Amino acid sequence: MFVYIDDILIASKNMKDHIKHLEIFSDACHREGLVLSEKKATIAVNKIEFLEILIDETCIELHDPIVEKIRNFPNVLKDKKLLQRFLGVVNFAGIIIKDLAKYRKDFRSLLKETESSKWK
Repeated sequence: MFVYIDDILIASKNMKDHIKHLEIFSDACHREGLVLSEKKATIAVNKIEFLEILIDETCIELHDPIVEKIRNFPNVLKDKKLLQRFLGVVNFAGIIIKDLAKYRKDFRSLLKETESSKWK
């Protein structure tokens, strides 16, 4: 289960498991007094777009606008604000790119640099 603010994705290997997972989720919502919007609900589909990511039975891929944002980013990140924007866009890719956290770590360490050293 993946939760992002008010978006929830429940994915299962098969329909039998999916029904069981939905029942567990529904029971938890009722128990905690959470109200769900039927208008926003999409249930038991084989393909869905979730948080700019396309998911189907065979693969998970970034939505084209996110890929384009990454491709069109400047090759040189000249200031801290641009680096923060880049990391914000790249975070969407974290769910599908193996070991992305290792690479983001190097970029995040640059955010900690003082104004006088790196970002003049």
